[in-house]
Amino acid sequence: MGTGRLGWLVVPAHLAAAVAEAKLLADRGSPAIEQLALADFLVRGELDRHLRRMRPVYRRRRDVLLAESLPGFRPTGVAAGLHLVVWLPDGMGEDDVVAAAADHGVRVAGVGPYRLAGPGRQGLILGYGDLPEGRIAEGVEALAAAVRGLGGTYAEADDRGAA
Repeated sequence: MGTGRLGWLVVPAHLAAAVAEAKLLADRGSPAIEQLALADFLVRGELDRHLRRMRPVYRRRRDVLLAESLPGFRPTGVAAGLHLVVWLPDGMGEDDVVAAAADHGVRVAGVGPYRLAGPGRQGLILGYGDLPEGRIAEGVEALAAAVRGLGGTYAEADDRGAA
């Protein structure tokens, strides 16, 4: 059995019917129990309470990720969410880094599959939402070792700054 996703939108009243129709055309529906639970969660203000409680936790995790040394990697984007996008040093291929990271027990994703058109800048998506701070530090250390193990121009990245 696959895992479903459930989301919600707040749209102006005049767009509600069009958005509902677009959703109907785009999928086969969402599970009723989960929809009712989410609605209750929202109405009772639990989502707001959860976000207020978790925001500092995720901020600390992101700060740990940024504090660790990934030479030549450049973070981008806003300081929010559960993932960080980093651009790789020139000449470094994301597919190579993703594979090397996996060999070191670290799962990262390249940005390539999320592009709408053609090749572009090489980068990684680093998730930190479900990892304790100590595991994030260990993961970054293993990712740095994976990059150093690629050799060649990758090993030279150590001399080009840190994320």
